[in-house]
Amino acid sequence: MEPIACNVEILGNQGDPNGRATQLLAKLTNPIETPHGYRFQLPADDVGEVGAWIAEERLCCSFFDFDLSLKADSGQLELTLGGGAGVKEFIASEVLQLGGLSLEKGLS
Repeated sequence: MEPIACNVEILGNQGDPNGRATQLLAKLTNPIETPHGYRFQLPADDVGEVGAWIAEERLCCSFFDFDLSLKADSGQLELTLGGGAGVKEFIASEVLQLGGLSLEKGLS
């Protein structure tokens, strides 16, 4: 099992060098619990910024599984964050709390 720890040193000890994580946390809405993590909604116009954040985040937090989806019918951008054992709890303690989000239970 891969340890659940972010390696911020890989980003040059800057942590969140472009402030992307902070900006995206502020935009996350409608968190829904999934079997292995959480699904969030974001403004569709942010698809490029979310993609750039995923490219950086996967380097320092390689334990995350990312699924980015842009829905044709609604135009809604959905980001699902998940992973193996313990990742869901990590997301709940870090992402949800830092983003000031409350949780909705999901089925998927």
